[in-house]
Amino acid sequence: MPKIQNPMGSQEIELLLELDPTNPDVLALQEDTTRYVSGMFFNRSGREIRLPFRKFTGKSYTVLGMSGSGKSSFVRSFIYYCLLPFKYPFTIFDVEGEYYQLAKRFPQIQLWDQRLHASDAQQLAKTAILGNRPTIIDFTNSDDDEYTEFAFEYLENLWSYATIMRRYYGSNLPHLCVIEEAQELAKQYPLPGLEKRVKEMIKKYARRGRKFGPTIMLVSQRIPDMDYSAVSQTQTKFLLKTDGDVDRKRYGGWMGVGEKTINRIMNYMRPGEVLIYDGKVARDEYGEVDIPIYPFAYLDWADVSPSVVPSDIDRLAEMVKKRGGEIGQAFSREKRTQIPIGIQQPQNKKPSLPPQV
Repeated sequence: MPKIQNPMGSQEIELLLELDPTNPDVLALQEDTTRYVSGMFFNRSGREIRLPFRKFTGKSYTVLGMSGSGKSSFVRSFIYYCLLPFKYPFTIFDVEGEYYQLAKRFPQIQLWDQRLHASDAQQLAKTAILGNRPTIIDFTNSDDDEYTEFAFEYLENLWSYATIMRRYYGSNLPHLCVIEEAQELAKQYPLPGLEKRVKEMIKKYARRGRKFGPTIMLVSQRIPDMDYSAVSQTQTKFLLKTDGDVDRKRYGGWMGVGEKTINRIMNYMRPGEVLIYDGKVARDEYGEVDIPIYPFAYLDWADVSPSVVPSDIDRLAEMVKKRGGEIGQAFSREKRTQIPIGIQQPQNKKPSLPPQV
């Protein structure tokens, strides 16, 4: 190893050297095709399809589909079946509070659900990538500007640590960043200032992540709003059913197939199935496009917003009665963090009394 000026503290260097992403006992990144993802994919007859783990690592991904296609369940299944069993580290940008139950179930996942400040991003990224820890960042308590600034700082810091590993130690440090509602950070139309820098950072993850380690998964149902070039640079696309004409044209453009072909495929697909496109379009003996489509597993335990149907009313009422104290305390905490609307008073000025009647 060449002599270098220590860019970090000695303890951090020791930790980096202890992590070996090529060690199969740590991240299972070897080319051993006997390691398979099990329990997630099936054929239409219900028979399980086992796919090599290496098919789902070291790449950037896009997950697209209309509302109701099973997109969110697919992402949860991907985390549960493709990442956690192989100790593959990840970060989830959770914009709707869908993943906190995942952190409750798996103690190894660190959950950050405080109000976001860009100054926290560096330490959190450091813990995630150097500590090899899966991380969930809950953005529901933050506004759009805070989200954008924090996301940029976090992605930039992850990339900086990965660059250090590659430049000085000849190794990479894999980490998958799952960005829900990705159209908010990778919009199709031109963006000013920091928003533009975030989008360029996402493109860098998609384009160069395989070489440096950190990769990205863009998840969205608003397909026309997604930056076309960012999606195009992801190596694997998980495409779920969509009925929109514009959506289907985008699918066909990325896959390089005609309108007739993509309509045939989409009409054939059902909610809860995924088309896996990794840059190659195979054809059958009749010359028809042959792209793998698989039903995938749903995870009921990860659904945090189940629909309340009449048969569930009694169960829900019992739960609220049993946890009424906890719910009240949580409500009080939420209220303390909010600024009341319409009753703000200037500093050092006594509020005026209502007129006497």
